[in-house]
This record gives sequence, structure tokens and C-alpha cells, in this order.
Amino acid sequence: MVNLVRGRRSFYCSLGKEASLVKFDCSGDKFFMVMDEKISVHEAQDAKLILELESKEKILCIAPAMESVTS
Repeated sequence: MVNLVRGRRSFYCSLGKEASLVKFDCSGDKFFMVMDEKISVHEAQDAKLILELESKEKILCIAPAMESVTS
């Protein structure tokens, strides 16, 4: 994640695999990453993992809902 005001990296998280999709929710408070059959939901401020979902098949697209995600 890059801080655009300072032009520096604000944080990073080690994934182990490359994410094929990264999307933010409607409020910008959370972001979603897709890695093959797994979706991880993170806090945008510090990349804290909130929720992890797994599928039996490769995930091709994601779309955030209007409701919030809770764990």
C-alpha cells in the first residue's frame, strides 16, 4: 500500500502467492485479495486479516456488497 501524500510505502504484507485480483469495498475501509481459490478480506488502514474464504474452484471475479463484512 502506498501513501500518495508522502509518496512512500505505508505497509506491505507477504502473501506467499501473487494476488490475481485486489478490490476495495464501497467505503474504502477494507480490501479483498483473490489468490486462486481463496479470498482474503483485510483492513485498509493496516492490512489486518479480517476474514478468509475458500472455494473449490478458481475464483475469476469478485464484487463488494453494500453491507459490511463481519467476522
